[in-house]
Amino acid sequence: MTYIMTRIALGNEKPTLYATYPSEIAGHYARRRWAQTLYREFLLDEDQDFILTLVQTGSDVWQLSCKMLSACGRYAYWRIDNNQAPEVWEFMRGPS
Repeated sequence: MTYIMTRIALGNEKPTLYATYPSEIAGHYARRRWAQTLYREFLLDEDQDFILTLVQTGSDVWQLSCKMLSACGRYAYWRIDNNQAPEVWEFMRGPS
């Protein structure tokens, strides 16, 4: 089974990362990988600096969103958005 996301986007209004996955298992795997990566690379804590949410948006589509809450979270989002942390982007994209 592959865990590769089908798409990733950056939110324009609020600092939020989005990705879609073909299954719930892939989404949960990515959720864990995102939380570990944000902690390891930026020392961000889940529920304090960011919130990860996985919801089903279609029959075979699961959307993972990561909303940044703190100033540190917004700075991490800015670094990801402006290609200042390409290694984080690669970790969050997952295996290819």
